[in-house]
Amino acid sequence: MRHGPNAVGKRTLLAKSCLTCGHFKQASEYRITNKGYWQSECKNCQHGSAKVADKKAINRSRPRAKKHHDIWTDSELRQLAAMRRIKMPIEIIAKELKRSIPAINNVVHKNGL
Repeated sequence: MRHGPNAVGKRTLLAKSCLTCGHFKQASEYRITNKGYWQSECKNCQHGSAKVADKKAINRSRPRAKKHHDIWTDSELRQLAAMRRIKMPIEIIAKELKRSIPAINNVVHKNGL
């Protein structure tokens, strides 16, 4: 077993993506839960000090998200991958796919898009 601030079990965390703001951050930006897992939100998002612009964009995307809790189809995933390849802003992707920004960040994280 490894020891140190970023060691959890046999693995050492170097960096990861926050599921709330979507930014890729150093391990020092995350906390370890009581059960020994890395939290999915960075310290900024947990303390509510994430960028106001990001929060406003997320809040604007939620009412437009008409496919809330719908399963992602293969065509939607292909469309999302194509939009990310051309570096389309996440706000526009959310509007086009009728999904919220957190939903898009979540599927990107889970599917490695």
